[in-house]
Amino acid sequence: MKNSGQPVLFIDITETKDELNNKNYQFNITPEAIQLLQQIGDRNIAVLVIAGPQRTGKSFLANRFLKQMDGFAIGPSTNPCTKGIWVWNKPVKLNETTDMIILDTEGLNSIQRDLTIDMKIFSISVLLASMFIYNNLGHIDESAIENLSLVVRLSENICIQKMSDGDAKLGEFFPSFYWILRDFSLDLRGITPKAYLENCLKPLPGNTSEIIKKNEIRDKFRQYFQIRDCEALVRPLDEEHKLARIEKQPWNSLRPAFIEGVTNIEKKVFQGIKAKSIMNKTLTGKMLMGLVMEYLQAINTGGIPNIMNSLEAVVSSQVRREHEEARSQYLQNVSQAFSPEKLPIDEEILIEQHRVIVDNVFSEMQKRSKSFIDAEQLIEIRKDLQELINTEFNIKIQQNKELSLNSCKNVLLKFMNQFSLPNIQNPDQINVSFQEKIDDFQRFLKNYLINQKGNGKYKVFSEVFPGFIFGYFKQCFEKMNSVYNEEVNRNKVKVKQVNEQAELLRNSIKEYERLTLDLQREIEQQKSQLEKLSRENSKTKMFQEQDDKSSFGQIEQLQLQIKNKKEKNKQLKQENLEASENLYKVRSELNQKKKEIQGLKSEIDELKKLTNNSTGLGNDQEIQEVITAVRNLKNQITFMDNFFSTRNSIESSYASSQDTQIKEYEQFRMEKQKIIQDYKNKLDLYKQQNEQERERNVRKIATQNKYMEELKIKNMELTEQNQELTKKSIQLKELIKENEKLRENNSIKQQNLDTLQLVFQEQQKQLEKNSNLKLDLENKLAFMKSEQFQLVSFKESFPYLLRESLKYILNRNSKLKHSLKTLNEEDIQQVKECFLEVGVELNL
Repeated sequence: MKNSGQPVLFIDITETKDELNNKNYQFNITPEAIQLLQQIGDRNIAVLVIAGPQRTGKSFLANRFLKQMDGFAIGPSTNPCTKGIWVWNKPVKLNETTDMIILDTEGLNSIQRDLTIDMKIFSISVLLASMFIYNNLGHIDESAIENLSLVVRLSENICIQKMSDGDAKLGEFFPSFYWILRDFSLDLRGITPKAYLENCLKPLPGNTSEIIKKNEIRDKFRQYFQIRDCEALVRPLDEEHKLARIEKQPWNSLRPAFIEGVTNIEKKVFQGIKAKSIMNKTLTGKMLMGLVMEYLQAINTGGIPNIMNSLEAVVSSQVRREHEEARSQYLQNVSQAFSPEKLPIDEEILIEQHRVIVDNVFSEMQKRSKSFIDAEQLIEIRKDLQELINTEFNIKIQQNKELSLNSCKNVLLKFMNQFSLPNIQNPDQINVSFQEKIDDFQRFLKNYLINQKGNGKYKVFSEVFPGFIFGYFKQCFEKMNSVYNEEVNRNKVKVKQVNEQAELLRNSIKEYERLTLDLQREIEQQKSQLEKLSRENSKTKMFQEQDDKSSFGQIEQLQLQIKNKKEKNKQLKQENLEASENLYKVRSELNQKKKEIQGLKSEIDELKKLTNNSTGLGNDQEIQEVITAVRNLKNQITFMDNFFSTRNSIESSYASSQDTQIKEYEQFRMEKQKIIQDYKNKLDLYKQQNEQERERNVRKIATQNKYMEELKIKNMELTEQNQELTKKSIQLKELIKENEKLRENNSIKQQNLDTLQLVFQEQQKQLEKNSNLKLDLENKLAFMKSEQFQLVSFKESFPYLLRESLKYILNRNSKLKHSLKTLNEEDIQQVKECFLEVGVELNL
């Protein structure tokens, strides 16, 4: 499984030169590293550092911890591929609270770099690491230990808090050390690699300067790295050309012993590495970023990293951040929970909700900061925040109180404005109307106590409602008395009106009887007239029926004549059609008979020729036959002549009718010819008019063309003038732009001057405002404390004051008592129940 990501520079080393051409090196954390640590944020962070001489396979080990074969650049040349300190830009998740980052250092003891750079890289790596893996080729000999001579100078490049702190204390801040021996070929003879490491770190016998120097490296190493381990790895491949490109080789193609050793290393690292901590303060991603910046600032300014001072600066920054975050979270939660839309509420609920908000804010802050903030700092933060909390809480209490008072007052005023007197028109409506008003009042009181929030509802009720309700009852009793009096007066008026109406009714009856007699006489007269009219109407109706019958007969006769005419017309049309068909047939037969006569004539001629030619040549019988045939032909010719004469007579009769039709057609043709001639005359007239119109249009077009030519000439002149104006306009615009630039420059300068004056004035006003605000806040705080005390006192004495106030009002208002006593028992009982609901016992 390949971990998506890529290596990026964690700390970049840049070379600079001063005025004397001396080399200086600047160590800077890269933006990519800042982004990575900010991504980890408030999660705990563990740092795995892999260091060692160049070309010993450090990057290969880093890739294995990422469960991949390549990632960090590995090359076959002798130049170190890692410049500075590199990091994989994707963190490795160790557990639910901790992420691990892997740092790959530039090769130590590089032939291209001096010892100072190696020392600083080594110091930074040791300071940041939770676990330090040192990768070395071969076995542990004097040369390998000599390569760790940088350990001797660690105390010169790192201090705890002051330079006098001992080496033993410095070791308490260093990570666990894991020595990896690559291409190891020695036989350990039954001892573990860790025991082998401990044997190699034992002091050498002797007192020579060289022995003392070697033992110093061993002693410092044991003091600084108190937790240490070792792992020996065989050569992964035998072929040199494959070994140079080991990242390209399949994992299973490596030697099994090498794979087993690497697997053990991975297991130990993931089981043994812990989140980076200093003085029991576990570091987060953001805290590690601050610590790196503190260390690098000390190195770049020529100093040495100070562990405690850097930690204190980072913790202080984190404490400030936690303080600000808790403050922001509290203000946001309070603003959301007690927004004007959600207020007012009961004060007990507000206090409880506020307590929950405060507890949640401090609980979350404690969870986030328990690894680096101690109890004293947490108490100090809480103390600072408590002042803000008290101020904001008092503001919300006062705001809730004002909203409660205003809301309750508005509700009561609205009810009092809408709670009209009972609609009593007569004494019978008194009980019903008064009961409805009592029910309305009880419903309002119940809803008021349920829906209105905040303790202001009791104060407003005690101040406003008693006077209103007693005044209301007074008006009700006055209205009831008025209704009784009005009812008596109305009854008196009604009695008088009834007597007057009775007298009028008696007079009306007499008048009615007189009118009835007159109407009866008039009805009799109308009946006689009606009978007379009825008789006259019968006669008129009889005459009318006779006239209708004769008219109907004439209509039927005319309809019959019309029908006959239509049938005769239809018959004539049919006869005309049949005559036309017969004429066509007769003509066809006539033509055929003419052809037959022509044939017979030709046959007669031939017979005559035959008779003349055959004289004396045939017998008598043949002659007789010829004569008979001739006679027959003559008879047929005679018959045909008769037939033709008959047909000619028919044709002559038909021709006469046809001549009539021809005359009618000729008359129709003459009329049509006349119409055509009229059309031709009109067409000639239209052509003549069109020609005249065309000539007029030609003259107009000529005039227009002449006018267009004149316009073109004027347009050319205007164009030339426009070009000159355009040039002048461009010059004018350039002058205006220059003028605008001068004005802008003057305006900018004036604005800068005004801004400086305003800033100075604002600063003075702000100083005065801050002073006034401070005094105002002090006065408000004292006033709020006084109000809080008065509110508590009023809350305790409110029920007693309300009861006593109502009793006092009842005792003083004797007139109202007298009015109440005039009510019947049922009404009195309802009034008592109404007062009992507010806790007042009314004795009548």
